[in-house]
Amino acid sequence: MFKINLVPEVQQQKQKTTKRNTLSTIIGVSILAVCVAGLLIIGAIKLTKTAQLKSVNDDITTVEAESAQYAELEKTVLSLEEGLAGIKQILSGDNAWTKLLPHLEAATPGDIQYQSIALEGNTVTGDLKGKDINSLARMVESYKEYQVVVLKGSAEAGAEVTVSLDEGAEVKVVANDNGSWNYATNFNPAISHSISVTSGVSETRLSYDSETKEITSAGEGISAEVKKLFSSVETTAYNKEGNNVSFSISFKFDREAIW
Repeated sequence: MFKINLVPEVQQQKQKTTKRNTLSTIIGVSILAVCVAGLLIIGAIKLTKTAQLKSVNDDITTVEAESAQYAELEKTVLSLEEGLAGIKQILSGDNAWTKLLPHLEAATPGDIQYQSIALEGNTVTGDLKGKDINSLARMVESYKEYQVVVLKGSAEAGAEVTVSLDEGAEVKVVANDNGSWNYATNFNPAISHSISVTSGVSETRLSYDSETKEITSAGEGISAEVKKLFSSVETTAYNKEGNNVSFSISFKFDREAIW
């Protein structure tokens, strides 16, 4: 039996072409779908990474803000600690300025003014202005020659001791925790003086002789010594401003004399 091909050759070619086109379309659509899916996945990953990065940045910002707050809090705490330390010094009588400033005022000539002053250990530095060059010279000489009578004694811890020079204004001195006290009173070494020290109901009188430069006491338990309070007095950065002068000064003071 013979088979007869009823489909013309042209028709067969069209069918083959249609099949190839269909297959190409399917493949193309599949590839496109894969690409789209890939792009969507990449986009999703990118969005996720962006969100994570934003979250990390937000966390960093939060941490920085909290760190800034903690830094401010730390500064506040340190400031409070310094303030409390200063208060403790004042209450215990260990504060330098409260005992040193009266002597600076007494030793500084009237035509000299402090513009700034700093204390580190037993060294004082300051910037000053004066009327003329003679003012500067007088100040240096005054500081070098400034003398005090250093009084020391003992009493009950926290007890008040009263000191008076030449029957003048009374000064209250508080005995420290170990029961000792000291006080430096400025005086004019060119003239004689009397000093009264009262502790409780007990009074001790001392006298300074300008000729012998000696101090004698009418009681016991109190020592007195004449000392120069300032040393190593130096001036720097001298500058003339019209009729006035400005300069810096550096000097040391005897801590034991006023503590």
